[in-house]
Amino acid sequence: MLGRLLLLWGLSPLALAAPLHLVVQEFAPYSFVGSDKQPAGAVVEMVKEACNYWPEGCQITLLPNLRARKKLELGEVDGMFPLAWSEERAKTLRYSRPLCKASWGIFAHSDETDTPLTLARLSNARVGVTKGSFSETLLRQLDDALRRQGLPPMRLDLNVNDDLASLLKLERQGRYRLYFSNIDVALHRLNLGSEAQIRLWKKSHEANYYIAFNRDRISEARLNAFNLILSRLEAQGNLLRHRVRWGLSSPLPDDRLHNLLVPEPTSTHAN
Repeated sequence: MLGRLLLLWGLSPLALAAPLHLVVQEFAPYSFVGSDKQPAGAVVEMVKEACNYWPEGCQITLLPNLRARKKLELGEVDGMFPLAWSEERAKTLRYSRPLCKASWGIFAHSDETDTPLTLARLSNARVGVTKGSFSETLLRQLDDALRRQGLPPMRLDLNVNDDLASLLKLERQGRYRLYFSNIDVALHRLNLGSEAQIRLWKKSHEANYYIAFNRDRISEARLNAFNLILSRLEAQGNLLRHRVRWGLSSPLPDDRLHNLLVPEPTSTHAN
């Protein structure tokens, strides 16, 4: 059935002769430059397998994060992955079926992580985060929650590069005490290249990762056709195989962002 649908799609006047042009960033274990100098990683493997069934195929290019996002915004590429859903992004992007679950959280030096971390403890803390990232968006949402409680906001230290060096600033006096990041990415970097005593202190958010397509370049019909391929690969267990290989989690059953670091309930007293 899927083959017939894709054949009809290929004969449709809406179909384009050019392959899908997709971009990724250096974001291991999801996407990175492999030993052959080509894009590799967990979600790259998933998307490449789906692209094998796409009539025109796909061209996947790895670019710096901000440049990749700008090309997607300007419609110079068809899509980018992996990206999380947000209401603001959905105004200009169409989203594929979910590829995997992602988690975000707060990292600190091991000396700091013996006691529970609450939202209130983030008040007035200096926190490192990558500029222009979804992590920054989530951290600013937590900052808004602090303000609504009448607490002083965090002091955000924005890094241009999302890399191990940014994490290691936790060990330097005078930098930030906390770092906010995608958990899989931060743990991958710490496991590969550092003896640093840096630990995950608190998981704060969970959401799914998707391929995000530019609405002006990819119609609803083309998105549905690509999602049919992903659905078949999911049903066959192929996408799960890639997740298991890379230690990623299967998608959440809904598209919501789950905030796990909520304000502490205020106690009430009888008069």
